[in-house]
Amino acid sequence: EGVQTEHTAVIDNTYASEQSPKITDLRADFTEPGQSVAYSFYVYNAWEYDAYLKNINIDSTKECTAKDGALSNDATTAAAQQAKIAAACNGISISIAVGDDAAVSSTTSNINNHVLAAEGNGNTGFEPVVVTITYAAGSSVADTDFDVTFGDIVLNYSSQN
Repeated sequence: EGVQTEHTAVIDNTYASEQSPKITDLRADFTEPGQSVAYSFYVYNAWEYDAYLKNINIDSTKECTAKDGALSNDATTAAAQQAKIAAACNGISISIAVGDDAAVSSTTSNINNHVLAAEGNGNTGFEPVVVTITYAAGSSVADTDFDVTFGDIVLNYSSQN
């Protein structure tokens, strides 16, 4: 199995307001289909009251770009390499799991009964979040090294269930 280069994605628990943690800088380097990379974070409830997860907004902007210097200087060859990167890119997806909920791979609204308890009474105020980027087995393979990046993910919480 190929060695994965580690990238640092970030969760900002203060984004926009205290109720919308934002995950940024999501990217992965893969060497072959069938690989995945997982980022683990925690969301934190700084309120005095319980917070309820209402929406998960996934910016599905996915960009697959050849690594610097990876493309041929020959325009025809470079175009073929770009086409293979685009085909491989189709096999790469992102998903997020918040707490014990099942992972979702697209924006999800109207979430009910998902509580992030306030700190105190034995509660930490924290909840785990795992973002997974997957290069599906059986996907197309590019003959050129490339990077894949994704848009941001924002978790919207409310004081109302």
